[in-house]
Amino acid sequence: RAASNETLDKLERAARDAVEYALNVEPRVTCGDGLVLHHRTEPTACSSDVQDVLRASADACGLNHIDLPSRAGHDAQNVARAVPHVGMLFVPSETKVSHSPDEFSTPKQVADGVRALATAVLALAQ
Repeated sequence: RAASNETLDKLERAARDAVEYALNVEPRVTCGDGLVLHHRTEPTACSSDVQDVLRASADACGLNHIDLPSRAGHDAQNVARAVPHVGMLFVPSETKVSHSPDEFSTPKQVADGVRALATAVLALAQ
């Protein structure tokens, strides 16, 4: 996962180079057919107009916010193929981790996120 195709290409080349190096340097290393790419998800940019509305909604709700590129796969990547405008709002995690059983957001953080999202949806509906 990466925010640009260029970065994905570099990561793939680095992985292929590492496998090739390991196969040539260490005779005990076996890797069948080498590195096989089974899936690649292209980066998906969020719409600047939706991001602007999300920022304004957070401001209207008195919430701190930052722009955060998502490195994870999200439904927004698939939705963006069908609709021209997509955006995402992330709720902070108390533990500062995501996609983990240790991820935890307080009820207040969740309520704040719902309030900001509702404000954004109403603004986008006008």
